[in-house]
Amino acid sequence: MCGHTLINQIFRLLVILQKRIIRIINKSGIDVHTTPIFKNLKLLKFHDINKLQVCQFMFRFKNHLLPSSFEGLCTSNLEVHSHYTRSHHLFHIPSKRTKVSQFALSYQGPLLFNSISKKIENCSSYSSFTNKLKDYLFSFYT
Repeated sequence: MCGHTLINQIFRLLVILQKRIIRIINKSGIDVHTTPIFKNLKLLKFHDINKLQVCQFMFRFKNHLLPSSFEGLCTSNLEVHSHYTRSHHLFHIPSKRTKVSQFALSYQGPLLFNSISKKIENCSSYSSFTNKLKDYLFSFYT
């Protein structure tokens, strides 16, 4: 079994367990959709917790709030190109040959952080960034 398949199986099991737990907490039947329950309880789904934590890391990286050992982890497009491009303000997304390497923080971090709005990205504090990002993630729960 390849690493990519194993990782997907583990993620799928964690999602199923999280949904079971949320139904137990809410005293709901096994056939009840969980998205409204997550929204009502203001709890993020497993995949959204991952997105939140990766984006929090990238916010701290961008604002130099991490130890210096993380300095070379990501680069901006401005550092990669010798001229201005339309996306010069975004993080550079490195090319990764394998699916497994695309799970790396050096790939997922820039990919996710580049996808959030400038309004969220340019928050002045870590707590306001986290709150706005959570609100953004909850906006997809219908």
